[in-house]
Amino acid sequence: QNIARNMEIRRSIQSLAVSGVKAGVDTSIAEAELSRSRLSLMELNNQVKQVQLQLSAISGMPPGDIVPDTTLPASMYSAFMQMGAWSGDTLYATHPLMQVYRSMETNSLNREEQVRKSYNPRLSLQAAVWGRGSSVSAQDEFRALSKGFGFERSNYLIGLGLSFNIFDLKKRQLQVHVQQENTVYARKKILEQETALATSSAQADAELETARDRLLEMPHQLDAAQAAYRQKFSLYKNGLTNIVELNATLAMLYRAEIGYTAARYAYCKAMFQKAYATNQLETLLNLLN
Repeated sequence: QNIARNMEIRRSIQSLAVSGVKAGVDTSIAEAELSRSRLSLMELNNQVKQVQLQLSAISGMPPGDIVPDTTLPASMYSAFMQMGAWSGDTLYATHPLMQVYRSMETNSLNREEQVRKSYNPRLSLQAAVWGRGSSVSAQDEFRALSKGFGFERSNYLIGLGLSFNIFDLKKRQLQVHVQQENTVYARKKILEQETALATSSAQADAELETARDRLLEMPHQLDAAQAAYRQKFSLYKNGLTNIVELNATLAMLYRAEIGYTAARYAYCKAMFQKAYATNQLETLLNLLN
């Protein structure tokens, strides 16, 4: 839009300069402003390409197939502008990050129990059987050699054994203490993550409130800037103002458009931040589809 406006200004100035109404220097100024707008567009296109390449590396899609969804801010605005406070999961019990840290705590508790049990007394069942065979009888008779392969005398023993290493008590206490500290650390990480998620949610609430107010106010600024530009352009074509004042009004309109775009982006970012903090990303995406 800014390039189209600068081209319109250039065409008008060229017509006025040919008829002698405006000085030729105004044409050069308009050409410089048009070139600056084109350079800004080139920079924005380069940023879009960089984002496409980054998303392509993550998703595996060709960069050319990744196209920005320009309807997303409007659908998010219409879906959530009237909702007020976000009704998300404030307990954070099902948040993926919380599940990771809770699994770390569970693993530490299991490891602690394993260390304790590994040094408990061991009760074992033991049994022994033995026998004897010989080809010579008790009366000193020499019998067949095969008689020596069978058992003529046998006995067995069955008993219970209890073993306990009293010299490993200090080592056991040290290992249990280390594992207990790991469990305490895991619990502190859970509390830390809960605090971080609660803080992120509160910050997102503040950002959403500010973004809603900004989105309600920005259209007024944009309408006023557009009206000022149209009036100033009309005055310029009638010779009642100069190119400097026209360019100042054009810059004001450009800043208003950028501010409106930034406000929509901030609203989308705050909405996703709130959905992330409250584990409602899937709900948000379903509402947008």
